[in-house]
Amino acid sequence: MSRDVSEFKAWFKEDIRRVLLGVNAASLSAGPTYAADAYRAGFVAALCSVALVIGIEPKAVMLSETTESHL
Repeated sequence: MSRDVSEFKAWFKEDIRRVLLGVNAASLSAGPTYAADAYRAGFVAALCSVALVIGIEPKAVMLSETTESHL
C-alpha cells in the first residue's frame, strides 16, 4: 500500500500547543461540581503529560483564571 505524501502534514509544537489549549478550554464545560473538579484535575494532568512528552512547557497549555471565567 503506497501513500501519497500530500496526505501528511508536519505538526509543529505551536500547532500541538494550540490543540492542547483548545482541548483544555473545551473541558471547562463540565460545570463547577466536586466530581467535575476532580475530573478536571486529572484531565489537566493528562494534558500536561502530553505537553511534556512533546517538549512543550505545561504552562503553555494552561488557561488563566480570567480566561476560564469568560468561557
